[in-house]
Amino acid sequence: MFTKKYTSKDIYLLNKYLNKFKKEVNNNSIDYIFKTKNYTITIYKNKTLLIQGKMYENILKMIDSQDEHVSVNNNIKISKNIIGSDEVGTGDTFGGIIVCACYINEKDLNLIKTFGITDSKKLDNKSIIELFNKIQNIIEYEVINLSPQEYNDLYQKYKNLNIIKTFGHYYATKNLINRLKFNDFTCIIDQFTPINKYKDYLKQINESPNGKEITEVKAESKYIQVATASIVARYFFIKQLNALSQKAKFNIPFGSSTNLIRTTIKKINENKLSIYEFAKTHFKEIKNNT
Repeated sequence: MFTKKYTSKDIYLLNKYLNKFKKEVNNNSIDYIFKTKNYTITIYKNKTLLIQGKMYENILKMIDSQDEHVSVNNNIKISKNIIGSDEVGTGDTFGGIIVCACYINEKDLNLIKTFGITDSKKLDNKSIIELFNKIQNIIEYEVINLSPQEYNDLYQKYKNLNIIKTFGHYYATKNLINRLKFNDFTCIIDQFTPINKYKDYLKQINESPNGKEITEVKAESKYIQVATASIVARYFFIKQLNALSQKAKFNIPFGSSTNLIRTTIKKINENKLSIYEFAKTHFKEIKNNT
């Protein structure tokens, strides 16, 4: 058994990598419970994270190893002819998902590094916006911005989140390649599935690889192009949630806090809005409260 005070980064990573293991919570002192074969993770409202199970070290490695890359601007690879691709929003109940493919010209690689680019999960919204404003005219990028409705349409069709991620990564990269007229490149995708599975998912959307595509675990901590893609994707996700809040005329929250979800669903229903246009409707909390 292990306990620690959790950070927002811990919650984001747990939702990103263990979302399918999330269980329904019926305790007012608990925000989340993740239960796998080997361990149970409980997130308490008092900021305590409890890990139970003999293999709890694996969870610590997953969330704490990110700290090795806090100075990612000093350690990150400055590789040439690389397109980086990352997605955000998959662990958030409200909003769709954003995928960004990013390329940085060779002459600008070291300049971008000086801005302190790091994985977007380590930055608050204000820092994301500030960083994006600094780099947006230096980098080349393409974004696939799936609204909640577009996301839900795709989920109804494929019933598989990884296929939707594949859809986003494929078309973001393809659009960037076509615009820049690239012939020789390597696309590094922050791994959500092994490359063989990624290619299988491409077949299910009737597409084939754009070129040399590689999936790599925690790529946003290793390649400046992927880290930059995560910044851009997070920026557009912030914009999407802000737009949804304006549409609803009340705040649409980030994350997957059970209490916030229930409160927001209640407001959506009271205002006679369609949950399909605001949330990922296959998420358990949405199913259980609509």
